[in-house]
Amino acid sequence: MVDRASVPKAKTGAYNPWQTLTLQGNHLLSQDIAAWAESQGMHPLWNSKRDYLIYSTIRLTGNSRDDVLNQLGQLFLSENYGLVVRLYEKNNVLVIDGQ
Repeated sequence: MVDRASVPKAKTGAYNPWQTLTLQGNHLLSQDIAAWAESQGMHPLWNSKRDYLIYSTIRLTGNSRDDVLNQLGQLFLSENYGLVVRLYEKNNVLVIDGQ
């Protein structure tokens, strides 16, 4: 007979397969990207002389980390930030380079 008190309870809540990067209004772009990268187990490196204040909240959502990073790169292009996203997977380093 199994003692139910010793059986761990199942975790509640649905599994969410989506990755989301939230860039909060009134935050610096470098800080929000660094916080997200660290939460994903990456080592962030901001390699630009410029940083940007986020005016309104932006959510980038994809089904993988690469999807989110591709969207981030597209955002940089559309806003003419002059920034490039580079992920070095072997070292798990996310670099944001200035052009």
